[in-house]
Amino acid sequence: MNKKCFGRVLAWLLLAAMCLPAPSFAAASASVVERAFQIISKMETGTNYTLAGNDTNGRPSVGVLQWNGSRAVSLLQAIIADDPAGAKTLMGSALYKELNGASASVWNRRTLSKSERTLLGKLLGSRQGIARQKELAQKDITRYIETAMALGITDPNALCYYADIAHQTGVGKKYAEYAKGLAGSYRAITLDILYKAALHYATFTKSRRTRVYNMLKEDPIPVKTPSADPDAGAKPKKITLGKTGTIKLKVGQSKSLTAKVSPLNADPSVTWTSSKPAVAAVSESGEITALAPGKTVITAKTVNGKKASVRVKVARVLVTGVTIQGSSSMRKGKTQQLRWEILPANATNTGLKWKSSDRKVLRVNAKGQVKAYRKGRAVISCKTVDGSEIRAKFVITVN
Repeated sequence: MNKKCFGRVLAWLLLAAMCLPAPSFAAASASVVERAFQIISKMETGTNYTLAGNDTNGRPSVGVLQWNGSRAVSLLQAIIADDPAGAKTLMGSALYKELNGASASVWNRRTLSKSERTLLGKLLGSRQGIARQKELAQKDITRYIETAMALGITDPNALCYYADIAHQTGVGKKYAEYAKGLAGSYRAITLDILYKAALHYATFTKSRRTRVYNMLKEDPIPVKTPSADPDAGAKPKKITLGKTGTIKLKVGQSKSLTAKVSPLNADPSVTWTSSKPAVAAVSESGEITALAPGKTVITAKTVNGKKASVRVKVARVLVTGVTIQGSSSMRKGKTQQLRWEILPANATNTGLKWKSSDRKVLRVNAKGQVKAYRKGRAVISCKTVDGSEIRAKFVITVN
């Protein structure tokens, strides 16, 4: 087959692939993901794939789920890559040039005009645009639901409700943790309980929280009973964390872990522990918080004792800068307490060693307190003791 013929065949295959229906949602939670997509897309845009606008922070937001900022850029770039020439025709050369090959942060400080929104709507409504949106929506919503399932939530309506919270607020876990306190466990969380938790935190989002709750109450996803699902409640056979090697953190940093229990119908509840909680603590939802330099092992254990672990190394945070503040002039016999700022704020060791260039004029103690002894000028300096060798100086004149 010559190159020209091969190229035609390849182009035909790509076109045929684009015409295929979007991949079906994950079988394990197909009805929940599908229903969550219906609700979220309705709440965001009325299921309008062509909508482009600006969010409350002034950043561009696009598509059926109103992705914004860098995610909007990444989506549009994926659509452009599917058919560059067609995309340029639909969106115009100016927007094409701005987005094609640009950094995902190109729209961090950008507001779309009315004409730009119209042009982007044409691209979003194209065959490639809709296919890419469905693909991204499936990926995002599946991730929301898998996160909730990993916590231990099993009620399908609660999972659907969690997905909408996570999409709008980005902080679904704190709602689930509060609901767990109301229910007694993650497995006991229902739609009603999660709604109560949502109202506890909701402010400007309260209207949406209530509307979604009512939608699920009026047309709920059927909940399987034990008799209808004879395989429910299988014992966990395996647990994985999706992380290998060593997780490296600095003091003050956090990292979320997600435990996946198999088979799919097994109890997903896990217990988290840290071998050295003084080094790094781990919450009930699997969020690690680095507290002090050192090493620890984070372990997730299923209800029947299956375990998965990951090593965590917490590094000290060195000082990167010191500034001294105070009065640059003093009278003989007077004292003053110098003030200083250390960067970064989460530096592990903030100790300083103080020194005066002329002790006959000025003396400084270990706490940065200066006393003037006679007329003249001296330099008060400090040096970090954490090994970073950062220094700062402050000149004082004694009158």
